[in-house]
Amino acid sequence: MKRFSTWVLAFVLCTLTAITFAQPPGGGFGRGRGFGGGFSMLGMAEVQKELKMTPEQVGKLKDAGEDLDKSMQALREETGNPFELSDEGRAKFFAKMQEMQTKAAASVLKEDQMKRYRQLDLQQSGSQALSRKDVAEELKLSDEQKEKLATLQKEQGEAMGQIFRNGGNFRDMTEDERAAFRKKMGDMRKSFNDKAFAVLSADQNKKWKEMLGEPFKFPARGPGRPGGGAPPPPRNP
Repeated sequence: MKRFSTWVLAFVLCTLTAITFAQPPGGGFGRGRGFGGGFSMLGMAEVQKELKMTPEQVGKLKDAGEDLDKSMQALREETGNPFELSDEGRAKFFAKMQEMQTKAAASVLKEDQMKRYRQLDLQQSGSQALSRKDVAEELKLSDEQKEKLATLQKEQGEAMGQIFRNGGNFRDMTEDERAAFRKKMGDMRKSFNDKAFAVLSADQNKKWKEMLGEPFKFPARGPGRPGGGAPPPPRNP
């Protein structure tokens, strides 16, 4: 189980969001979703303000998060280690995780809020969102482009997984060690982002920027805030 959790964390950090290591500010809901993007970013006060969430909606987050946890846990128990699945099976696993997070957000947000939520989710995810079916379809990615992006994603997952295996327990690190760890991960993410967006055509990169909407400055994390201090990945290629 420990091996499974490490790999899932590494993959989620690569594919779903920016890197954080605890529950989001104002959160406290949802084990395994303290990675700062998707549904968990709704725990950030700044995101709640951006989406114009009402106190009633904020109050619904805990229950929605708990329901999401149960669904994700059931998925993990059903499929086992996703990295022991076929490429197709693994893709379905993480597509289902993405679907679950979107459904959880939709249970709290209104339609107009969901539009902005998706933009923020894409901004947080960076190039890793290119592996999502809805994004690939909207950008009209070719089969060749999908193959190139899948190869890059696999390389990134393996590289980040290696860092986690060699890095020890993040919570046991000193602040200096954590800062160095975040920088290493951030530099690696930027490198892979640059390579991924280079796969897209000029028109596709233009479309991607339109899909992101108005740039949003996600809250920085530091000693006084949960989650560490990793910046979100580059929003634009």
